[in-house]
Amino acid sequence: MGKIRTIKPEFFTSPDTESASMEARLFFIAMWCWADDYGVGETNLLGLRAFAFPEEDPYLCKEVHSLCKEVADAYGVRFYRVNRRAYYQILTWDSHQKTQRRAKDKNPHYDDPNAQADERFHGQQGTSEHEQGSSERLQGNCIDGNGNGRGNGNGRGTTSPPDAPRRPAREPDQFPALSKLKKANGRYEYPTPFKDWWRTYPKHKNGSMSEAYTEWQKAVKDIDPDTLLDLTARFAANPGASDANFILDAERWLKRRKWETVEETDHEVTPRHEPSDNTPAAWGMSPEAAAELGLDWGSPPQGGVVDAEIVDISIEREIGA
Repeated sequence: MGKIRTIKPEFFTSPDTESASMEARLFFIAMWCWADDYGVGETNLLGLRAFAFPEEDPYLCKEVHSLCKEVADAYGVRFYRVNRRAYYQILTWDSHQKTQRRAKDKNPHYDDPNAQADERFHGQQGTSEHEQGSSERLQGNCIDGNGNGRGNGNGRGTTSPPDAPRRPAREPDQFPALSKLKKANGRYEYPTPFKDWWRTYPKHKNGSMSEAYTEWQKAVKDIDPDTLLDLTARFAANPGASDANFILDAERWLKRRKWETVEETDHEVTPRHEPSDNTPAAWGMSPEAAAELGLDWGSPPQGGVVDAEIVDISIEREIGA
C-alpha cells in the first residue's frame, strides 16, 4: 500500500523536473509513495504500472520500463538487484522526505555489498550525471569512497558499490537535454535540426515547443533527424484531417512514434452490397419487421429505396439487441 509523501514547491521548478516528460514526473512521484521510509522500493513493473496509472490501459510494462530509464537519468534514481530481487532507491530521499517515525529498514540499499546495477535501466549508456556523483544535490547521499556505508555528508564519490567495476563513461548525447539549452530573451536556443522539424510539423498553435523538443530528442536516438524530417514533411502534406484542430500536438505525435506509419496505406474498403431487386426480403428483413414498418415484404417500397440502416435497426429489434 502506498504512503503519504511530501512534495516541495521546488520540485516543479527544478531543472531535473524540467528535463523529464509529464509522465515521468508523475511516475517519479508515484515511486515516492511506493517506496519505504528509506526511499527504497521493489522494482515490480506490473505493480508500479497499476499503482501509478490505474486507469490507463495503454500503459504497458515496456512503457513503464522506459519511464524507469527516464527517472534514472533525470532524477538520479538508482535501480539495482540483490539476490535476484529488483529494487530502486531514491538517492535524494532524505533531502525531500522527513519521516518522523520510520518503520524497520527491511530492504537492501543500493550500497549493499551484494547489490548489482540493474542493466535494464542502467545499461552501458545508462549512467547519468547523478550516478557519477558530480551533482551537488547528491552530496551527502552517495558513498564517500571509503566503504563506510551511505555517506557522511561529504561524499563526492560514485554511487556504485565499493567493489563494483567502473562503468564506461556515458557518451554525450548529440543534442543536449532541455535543461542544458541556453536561453536568450527568455526563449530556449534550440538546435537547428529541431527548429527545422518544428517548422515542418503542421500544428503549432497552443502547442508546447519545449515538450516537443524533449520528445524529439528521444526520437532522434532511434531515427536519423533528416529521415524524421522527411517523414514529417510527408505527414504534413497529407495529415488525414481537414482541420488542424484534429491533428495531434507535436509532442504527442512524436511520443506515439507516428512517423512509423506515415508510409502505410489503408486497405480499400468494400462498399456495402445492395440487392438488385431492392425489396425488404432481399435485404434480409423478416415479414414481421416489414409489416411493423409498413412495408410490403416482397415488393420494392414506394420511392424504390430501402434504407439499409432501417433494416439494421429492425433486425436488432428482432434479436433483442
